[in-house]
Amino acid sequence: GAKRNDKVVCRITKWPMEDRKPEGKIIEVLGQKGDRYVEIASVIREHGLPEEFPKKVLDEAEKVAVEIPQEEIDRRLDIRDMNIFTIDGEDAKDLDDAVSIEVLDNGNYKLGVHIADVTHYVKEKSKLDKEALKRATSVYLVDKVIPMLPKNLSNGVCSLNPFEDKLTLSVFMEIDSKGEVIKHDIKETVINSKARMTYTEVSDILEKDDEKLKNTFAKVVDDFYNAEKLARILMQRRE
Repeated sequence: GAKRNDKVVCRITKWPMEDRKPEGKIIEVLGQKGDRYVEIASVIREHGLPEEFPKKVLDEAEKVAVEIPQEEIDRRLDIRDMNIFTIDGEDAKDLDDAVSIEVLDNGNYKLGVHIADVTHYVKEKSKLDKEALKRATSVYLVDKVIPMLPKNLSNGVCSLNPFEDKLTLSVFMEIDSKGEVIKHDIKETVINSKARMTYTEVSDILEKDDEKLKNTFAKVVDDFYNAEKLARILMQRRE
């Protein structure tokens, strides 16, 4: 049923030889060349990217406990009261890292980077772990993501959504005015993000002094200004 200018998936039945072109069987018609969805589908097929998860993997993901047991919270550093926030693109759904920043009495910065603790939910050698290892990474296309983990994990229990308790691995760094890390500490933590920011919102606060946004995110606005100062120190050091 393929038409002229359709993009198709073809299974090769005869490989090319000096006097013969390859032959094959069309097993899927993707649609007309030039259509954005067809072009993205063709990239997915060309690289053999796995869109669907095996049923056994999805079944295992469904059994992952969403509620955090109290004993797990008790054994971790509880920093749910800290000003912690995420900054991502408007369309992002897997919020896997968050930051916090303080200015210490000695003038140094205390930067916290908090990464979703996926290992609490995805146990080594489990079906989820093996599938994630096979995929290696999430793949970001123009208008869709092919995730490394099923969505109820990547966009749900492992995503650092605002105002939800989440398990994280945190590194705390004390950084001086020259951008040198004086000391650092790594902890298993539990956090509760205070804001889900976008790059546009943060840049509008810092560069355009947007009063409406500053009022909306009043609790974390000072942190943005401190983060910008530290970012400039680190950029200068890098240069």
